[in-house]
Amino acid sequence: IMKNQLHFLLLALLVSFGYRAQQTIEVSSKAQMVYSAYDHSYLVLDDSTHYYTYAISEGKWKKHKVHIALDASMPFAQFKGRFHPIAVAKNRYLFVMDGCGVVFALRNDTIRRIDHSYDQKNQFNSALYEYRGQVFMFGGYGLFEVKNTHTFYDNEVNEWFQVFRNTKECPSGRASAYYLKDRSSLYILGGVEQRFSKRKICNDIWRFDMKRQTWKLLGELNADFIKRTRTRGFVQHKDYHIFHSDNKLTLVDIAKNKYYSYVSSRYFTFY
Repeated sequence: IMKNQLHFLLLALLVSFGYRAQQTIEVSSKAQMVYSAYDHSYLVLDDSTHYYTYAISEGKWKKHKVHIALDASMPFAQFKGRFHPIAVAKNRYLFVMDGCGVVFALRNDTIRRIDHSYDQKNQFNSALYEYRGQVFMFGGYGLFEVKNTHTFYDNEVNEWFQVFRNTKECPSGRASAYYLKDRSSLYILGGVEQRFSKRKICNDIWRFDMKRQTWKLLGELNADFIKRTRTRGFVQHKDYHIFHSDNKLTLVDIAKNKYYSYVSSRYFTFY
């Protein structure tokens, strides 16, 4: 039954997008893109002179001029490579540094630095996510070791702080951990523990209750799922409720402890 439902769902999506496929934009493989659930739109940044938006309700791309206030020590290519866009409210996007610290904001077609921090270089390859308008980071590596540091960016004082937890137990230090987020919980799946030249692939699953601020170990990942995520690769600011690997589209239902696949010979037609 699930397979039929899944085929029907993807067919409906394919048909709805097919009629709107006439208009396209051309960007490089290094373009930064983010989806905003607050206003159901995409933002794409690839050039220092403009960015694009795509509202689902309108079904067309819009080009906007942009001014990026960077100092001489940071060329645009470095900015695009180290900063990830995160939607935190309607028509509000933050650009967060990969290793934690510096934060830029897009406002009135200008991208300008807003934080009172510095380039911390402490949480590279952390799980970077948003919850109720605030940006969070879990784990990552810095200063030659992996972390289980959990931080958030305070929008009022424009600084980073540690997330308080009410439990003694918590995930071990790790980088490149995959995450899923629902309305009130964060799920951390796997990751890599590394100490000097020794590497270990984690297979545990943890849930952080955002309201109670408690960690709980849920169990272990199976070998097939670990293979899929490793083949897919790690993206620092991606929620892995849905991802692709080896021509398979994987949909994860964390609440039911299940994941589903969709395979098609036309996969790359609508990828």
